[in-house]
Amino acid sequence: MVTNVPVDVEKALKAAGWDKITGTWKKVKDNVYEVTDGKLETAKANGAVQVIVHKGGGKVAALVRNGHRDSYSSFSSTYSYGTGYGLVLDGATAKMYTPYNYTGLIYRPYMEREIPSGGEKTMFLITIAEGALEMTVNAKREHKSNYKLNREGPFAIEIDGTATIESPMAKGQ
Repeated sequence: MVTNVPVDVEKALKAAGWDKITGTWKKVKDNVYEVTDGKLETAKANGAVQVIVHKGGGKVAALVRNGHRDSYSSFSSTYSYGTGYGLVLDGATAKMYTPYNYTGLIYRPYMEREIPSGGEKTMFLITIAEGALEMTVNAKREHKSNYKLNREGPFAIEIDGTATIESPMAKGQ
């Protein structure tokens, strides 16, 4: 993967709470970036991720506790598991990944439903405090739950293709 992050962009993203920045980043204006195959990560277990995605472009995911890696990939034709809890915008809809009780007390991110993205910009806000998970799309709460969720995995924003994003932020601990 190519990584090209100008110094001023890296400084702004680190100030917004991100530790690891990959992909190709171009500053459009303050807090607005054109990103190609990029990823932001920070090692937090509780807190919030927020991003505004401009219409058009690639697939953009905003996820918390993004540590679920392909352990159920053999079920992918039957089930829709994700790598983290949150939202994945692809075109005019966002897929929402919420806790699903796979077996006993093990929860996995599962694609619950699709939400229309709406308008020229789509804002995602995902908050998690211990197991209390809340997802908001364009200021409307779309999900609220409280389960004993695995604490593994970073907060992340992932861009597949080229997309324009605004104010990507991670806060918490």
